[in-house]
Amino acid sequence: MKLGITKEAAANRSCQKKVGCAKKSLKRVNRLMPKIGRYLEKNGNWIFAFYTPNIRVPQTTLSFAVVASLNGVHMFTKSQSAVLHSTTTKESTVVWRDFESSLTLIGAVTGVPEIAIYNLLGVVFDAMVLMVGIEELKEIRNVDRLKRNIRFCSPPKVCFPLIDRLLESIKPEGKMGASNDLVGLTEVILCHENHLLQGILDTYAEAIDSMYGCLLIHGKIAVATSGWWSLTPVERSLLSLLASVENLATLQDIPIFLPHKSPNVPFRLVTCRLLPWAEVLVLCGPKPSLQDVERIAIQSWRLGNETLRAANVHCPTPRNIPSSLMIDGGILGFLLVDENLGKFMLSTNVLGDGAAHGDVVSHPVSEAHRKMVLRTFYWQISSTFMPSSVKSPDEETQNVSSIRECPPRALESYWCSEYHKCHAMQLGSNQIFVLYSAAVPTPTMRVLSRNTLKMIVNDKQLCW
Repeated sequence: MKLGITKEAAANRSCQKKVGCAKKSLKRVNRLMPKIGRYLEKNGNWIFAFYTPNIRVPQTTLSFAVVASLNGVHMFTKSQSAVLHSTTTKESTVVWRDFESSLTLIGAVTGVPEIAIYNLLGVVFDAMVLMVGIEELKEIRNVDRLKRNIRFCSPPKVCFPLIDRLLESIKPEGKMGASNDLVGLTEVILCHENHLLQGILDTYAEAIDSMYGCLLIHGKIAVATSGWWSLTPVERSLLSLLASVENLATLQDIPIFLPHKSPNVPFRLVTCRLLPWAEVLVLCGPKPSLQDVERIAIQSWRLGNETLRAANVHCPTPRNIPSSLMIDGGILGFLLVDENLGKFMLSTNVLGDGAAHGDVVSHPVSEAHRKMVLRTFYWQISSTFMPSSVKSPDEETQNVSSIRECPPRALESYWCSEYHKCHAMQLGSNQIFVLYSAAVPTPTMRVLSRNTLKMIVNDKQLCW
């Protein structure tokens, strides 16, 4: 008896062998570090690698065999008219993503959903576009030149720290200072003084002749102009991170590209530090000069300093909401998301050191653990039961939605564990993800979540 093997079957077997070889290499990668971001040119040239900033591993520890395996299996599947999105090992998930037919980004992360890694790679590419423009990345004629342009872009050496911040944000591991915890969304802070600060900001932006301006308090957006909210969530997020990367000077003028709105024509990002924890950002053209911007800022914000100081006192971090708002004692923290505007507010210190519901004291949960639980709950729920709240930075391919098959959209979901409970609710374009003490009755969570959401959304002074 003769056994025939078709070309397709042979190709599939060959592909399986290559995937198996790549997974063996990934085991070596997992022993080296839990997270990697790697950048490869379409011909297989390794441009540069990033590791989590808190894990300093020499770049030479990544052997050529590991890099070749990760890139080779991806190129082989493309040669067989197939698409390799991701693979998993016991320790991590690896995701491949192509951009502009010139770059392949590979990310390996431990303990993070696949959709989060996919979105992270998109935001990292947008960070590169932000600093050098899209044309530099579309047609890579000289890899060494691209490396130099990214490494020494203006201001010098700012692109790499920006990417480091993005790697921190995907899994901050208890770092409460990590900014923009949810990749691709804009973090805001809600103060009762926001309605007053909005008027000052609008006057300042009009004096500079700019449609785009925002005020940051502790790295989070307090208020912004309508033009700033017209930017994509990724653009707003990257601009906020960029301002916090190089924040030693009181006045900065940074040439940038907007990855989605203006990837070819540069803007000027002018940042002015008003107080050690507050700064105002505007996007403008060649005019006005930096000296004129400084003069206008002094005139516009002279009377607003007291309002800024009051906002800082009445709305401490990491609470991020006014102290006067009465939150139920069973709530340990919550995450509020507006999926239309792509913004979020995270409060992990709602009641200080402890929380009680009735006569039962909840199990003590640290702020870092509350933050981790809320992030995990958000990613799991938004990528399964509320899928439309997770959107890729661009819609370059129809295969984005196939990363995970999603059931029909849910309006509520909850988790229960020994030490705490979680509840998610959707009302209009707003979503709230709440972390409760284990003592809170499960049926009560729906009422508390709804009341908390309505209390914040209906307060016009908060400018949510």
